[in-house]
Amino acid sequence: MAIFAFISCSKDSDDVNIAYSQQQQKVQAMFNGAFADYQYSKLGNPLLGDPDMIVFTKNYPEPIELRVDDYLNGSKYMGDAHGECIYKKKLLNTDPYSDIECYYKIAYDGTALTLYKKSDKEMYHHYNMIIKSSIEFELYQSGLSLPYIFKKQ
Repeated sequence: MAIFAFISCSKDSDDVNIAYSQQQQKVQAMFNGAFADYQYSKLGNPLLGDPDMIVFTKNYPEPIELRVDDYLNGSKYMGDAHGECIYKKKLLNTDPYSDIECYYKIAYDGTALTLYKKSDKEMYHHYNMIIKSSIEFELYQSGLSLPYIFKKQ
């Protein structure tokens, strides 16, 4: 009687994150801390008001599904999230910042950013995105001719 054993070798120690594309990993690595908009604020034009800010607070090692309870269907899929952030916005200079807690999702090729409000998991904004460097990115919003230019603070 012959007994054969087949042993499979795998490198569990590899530091490869297969949950995200290489582009998503690069973007996620830079999404840490606060970024402020220079295009539509006093940081780029002294005549304008305080900047919108995005504070990236948490990156997920794997995407999570965003779902809400739906009476008819049980659970409604809203999208995937790759991390969490706070979008800080001022309507007027005299107003305090309003903080919109969000989940964020990076497109597979790293060219878009979607924000979902944590309160109801509805889409807050979707932007086309260009990464300029490890400390700067541009967000293009439908209806605006110029991009938001966010720089690391």
